[in-house]
Amino acid sequence: MPSLVSLEQRLDLISELPGYRQVLSIVGPSPEILVPDDRVPSVVQTGNELLAETVRDNPSYFSGFIASLPMANVDSMLDTAERAVTQMGACGVQVPTNIRGRSIDNQEYMGLFELAARMEFPIWLHPVRGQEHSDYPTENYSKYELWWALGWPYETSVSMSRLVFSGVFARWPNLKIIAHHAGGMIPMILGRINAGLKVMGRRTPEHLQDELTKTDIDNAVTHMENFYIDTACFGHQPAIECGLKTFGENHILFASDMPFGLNGGRYILERTIQNINELNVDDFIKTKIFSGNARTILNLRNKEN
Repeated sequence: MPSLVSLEQRLDLISELPGYRQVLSIVGPSPEILVPDDRVPSVVQTGNELLAETVRDNPSYFSGFIASLPMANVDSMLDTAERAVTQMGACGVQVPTNIRGRSIDNQEYMGLFELAARMEFPIWLHPVRGQEHSDYPTENYSKYELWWALGWPYETSVSMSRLVFSGVFARWPNLKIIAHHAGGMIPMILGRINAGLKVMGRRTPEHLQDELTKTDIDNAVTHMENFYIDTACFGHQPAIECGLKTFGENHILFASDMPFGLNGGRYILERTIQNINELNVDDFIKTKIFSGNARTILNLRNKEN
């Protein structure tokens, strides 16, 4: 994928699509899997600086960037987030669905959600899961790359649900969390979730109920609708339609997962644009999806691009 690392090829592709701009992010949402803990903050800082420089040097191609965070170091995580948004011009921050197997709803990460709500910047939720996460307990690896095809939507859905039950939206109603890939499985199974919640606890042994089902949230489905989603569905329009109907016209942002896919991501990018243009909604809503919602949620209202 040359356009993943070649700025020249990326700019050439963008130039071929009039009016198209990108908000950049580092491809690896969890730097903790790449380097030891003591190197994570410096690696993250270098990556954020390079993204900021790329945006600054190419304003007609890039509207902004999403900062990465050193999630394994909580103090550094908060400092990095605040510095990226206030000093480097980041549109928000990206976090993985788990940090070395630790759930994103752990208490140690709550400070980030409080900071995001207070400073009014969005958090992108990106799935992480590898082939070592097997499909069955008796196997060592996931086969047929199902860890990616099915595991990532599952990771996203579980993380969204855990965040809801942890009460982040109850504590910070203005919190903006953008769930990648149209919200994973949630749009398709929200009815099932709602039905299950009405009898939650009946499937759990009594001696485990406090540990496994206790929550102060009694309207989880309503809280679930607070999430924002993107249109990165690899050209599958029904998924975009389902996400739009589930989360609403004000909670969906354009994305394509470019440069992944065929032709440096151009195939999926053009298919996603086509998918949105063919939605059975008026042009006002399409404009919201393509750019309007992003301008508002990412605080790009005062920028030309």
